[in-house]
Amino acid sequence: MGDDRYVLSPLHLRFGDDTVETAYRDETLKRTLGFCRFTWVLTIFLAAVFGLLDHSQFGDHIATARLARIAIILASIVLLGATFTPRLRPLLEANSALYILLTGAFCTVLVALDDRTVASPYFTGLIFIFTGIYTTVGIGFRYILYSIVITAGLFLLTVGFLAPVSTELLVVYSFFMTGAAVAFSYAAYIAERVSRERFAKAEQLRMTVREVKQLSGMLPICASCKKVRDDKGYWKQIESYITEHSDAIFSHGVCPECAEELYPEFADEVTGESDLK
Repeated sequence: MGDDRYVLSPLHLRFGDDTVETAYRDETLKRTLGFCRFTWVLTIFLAAVFGLLDHSQFGDHIATARLARIAIILASIVLLGATFTPRLRPLLEANSALYILLTGAFCTVLVALDDRTVASPYFTGLIFIFTGIYTTVGIGFRYILYSIVITAGLFLLTVGFLAPVSTELLVVYSFFMTGAAVAFSYAAYIAERVSRERFAKAEQLRMTVREVKQLSGMLPICASCKKVRDDKGYWKQIESYITEHSDAIFSHGVCPECAEELYPEFADEVTGESDLK
């Protein structure tokens, strides 16, 4: 019963029923709220700690590097604060995407400021930030996909044209960046699809349990007419009650004893038809 409400579009990763979709989003955002907060706290911490190495890493570009650090720390503080504001929590659906875009732009700037003749350690950080897809695992795949494509495109544009590196280094950067973008996009898709499918199965199981419970326990029944009393105090035919609370469909016939009592002259014929049914 109600299975159609949990039909999932494999392309858009969305339930066809708006009520089910809202319930899934609310549950997922509540479950991932702690991860969202941890992400921004960790970002603030790492951005501040690694700033101690800027003087030896960037030299003449240290002012620009520090400005980039201040920007990402302030943005992270704002987004961390949003997780404590109930009316802004629906925006957390895009938390993973915001994390990838923000830290991706930050790492891209630092790679451009670093020595362009060798691979920058901040390129490793750029690949690592794609793990942000698991911050809000199970929701926001569309935003995550956009953020990964934008981040990868912005980085390759920067190292290819705006702050060009050597051809060999550009090939290495392009190979790893493209591979990471494809791999993490696929991982984000699978993670959300599996999460939604598990939610649908769990909800259907809970619905089945509730229906079974409705037919369990003490059920008042009339000793004479066999009507049953529902939880609202109304007396109903037992067939109607069971049909309303289960998938059972009644098909009426006549048992041998009743056929002998009600239709003695046709008992054999009636009993034969009943047995055939």
